[in-house]
Amino acid sequence: MQETSDISKSVLPSSKPLFPVIKQKQQSTDTKSFSATPLLSWLWLAGLLLFMVMLTWETGLLPDVLAADQTRISVVLLILTALTSVHCAYRSYQLTRLELELLRWQNKQITLNTNQTQATVLSTQLSLMLSHRDNRQPDNLALNGELLAEHFHYQHAFGWFSAGAMIKLGLLGTVIGFIMMLTSIGELDSVDIEQVQRLMQQMTQGMMVALNTTLLGLVGSMILGVQYLLLDHCADQLLLRVMTWVQQANQTQSQTDMQQEQTH
Repeated sequence: MQETSDISKSVLPSSKPLFPVIKQKQQSTDTKSFSATPLLSWLWLAGLLLFMVMLTWETGLLPDVLAADQTRISVVLLILTALTSVHCAYRSYQLTRLELELLRWQNKQITLNTNQTQATVLSTQLSLMLSHRDNRQPDNLALNGELLAEHFHYQHAFGWFSAGAMIKLGLLGTVIGFIMMLTSIGELDSVDIEQVQRLMQQMTQGMMVALNTTLLGLVGSMILGVQYLLLDHCADQLLLRVMTWVQQANQTQSQTDMQQEQTH
C-alpha cells in the first residue's frame, strides 16, 4: 500500500500541468475556426439552396413555372435572387476578413505603430479608440461603436431592399395575371363551346402567371431574408467582440498608466 501511494504521488504532480496546455490549444483552435464563421455559414447555406434549385429543376417544377410565365417576371426574380446572393457572398467574405483582422489585433500582430497602406474601417476605429486617453471614455466608446455598427449594417441595405422588391415584383405579376384573366372574359362575344374553351385556357394562363410570380417572389424574399439575417447576426457578433476587446485593452492600459504615474 505504501509503494502504490508513493507511485501515485510521483505520477500526479507530473501529469497536472498537461491540462492548461490542452485547454490553451483548444481555445486557440476555436478562435481560428470562429474567425471564418460568416463565409463558412454562407457556403453551407448556399449549398443547401443550390441543392433545392437542382431538385426543383430535375422534378420539372421550375421549368414549368418559367414556361408558363408570359410576362418573364419569374426570370427577373431568379436573376435578382442570384445577383443579391452574390452580393451576400461578398459581404460574408468582407466580414471574415474583418474578423481575421481583429484576431491579428488581439494577438498584437497589428498595433498602433503599425503602418498599413490600406487601412480598413476596423483598423481606423480601433486606432481612434485605443490611441488617446480621452477616447477611452464610455461616451466616446459608445459613439465609435455606433459608427462602426452603422458601417457594418448600411452595406446590407441593398439586400433588404432586394428582399422587399421580390415581394413587390411578385404582387405585380399577380396583378398582371388577373388583368389577363379579366381581359379574356371581356373578349367573350357568344356562349360558344370553342370560345368558352379558349376563354378557359386564357384564364388558366392568367391564373398561372399570378400564382407562379407570387410564389417565386415570396420564396426569393425568404431566401434573401435568411441570408442577410445571418449577415446581420455575424456583424453584431463581430461588433460585440470588438467592443469587449477594446474595453479590456483600455482597462489594462489605464492600469499601466496609473502604475507609471505612481512610480514617477
